[in-house]
Amino acid sequence: MPLDILRALKRYDCLRVLAAGVAHDANNLLMPLGGNLELILLDLDQPQAITESAQEAQGSARDLKILFRQLHDFTMAPEPTEEEAPFDLNELLRRSAAIYRGALGRQNRLLLELTSDSLVVGGAPVHVQEVMIHLLQNAGAAMQAAPGRCWVRSRLARCPEDAGPAAAAAALPPGAYAEVSVSDQGPGVRPEMAARIFEPRCTTLPGACGMGLTLALEAVTRMGGAVWLDAPANTAGATFRFWLPRAQC
Repeated sequence: MPLDILRALKRYDCLRVLAAGVAHDANNLLMPLGGNLELILLDLDQPQAITESAQEAQGSARDLKILFRQLHDFTMAPEPTEEEAPFDLNELLRRSAAIYRGALGRQNRLLLELTSDSLVVGGAPVHVQEVMIHLLQNAGAAMQAAPGRCWVRSRLARCPEDAGPAAAAAALPPGAYAEVSVSDQGPGVRPEMAARIFEPRCTTLPGACGMGLTLALEAVTRMGGAVWLDAPANTAGATFRFWLPRAQC
């Protein structure tokens, strides 16, 4: 094996060990933070503003725990867990609304429009949460200049009958899928950005790392699905959609 490849592999191995250590230590630091926030919320005599701030901080702490879990997963070989059992996607979206509002930003309004169809999918719920948080943070960033509304919708879709060009390009097997879409009222996405929106470090925001959508793509792919951007040129707003295979129950 060439020497430059060996050196690159060695650097990657060092980064993997470093990332695993960071994820482990950061998760340990979050534990007392979460406990103290719980104690604050138990005090019913405090001002409402403090309660609301503690609730927002609690939501951010949960988001960080999910992100550190993902960082840890990147450094380890995947192993099946008890979490990877079929679960109701609509129920997960519904009960996570408070977390999603924190990811979107309190200045924006989150609207849920969930189908009545059964959307039971397989895999780990934490991966769906990772995807949703990245998509909602992206939507919130798109509406920084002018706060607006963000819709989270779900529906039952079938491949190939309901597959548009983007879904067809993912070459998903025929069958039933759960579709989740996240739509914002931002300025839209320029065509040159749309073509590389899922690439690492693709961002127009100062100080942003441009990894959120890349991580969302990785998580959806890991669950056997596909994610794509639906943002016609010269139009305001953007919609990200992802499909996950519906579980056979």
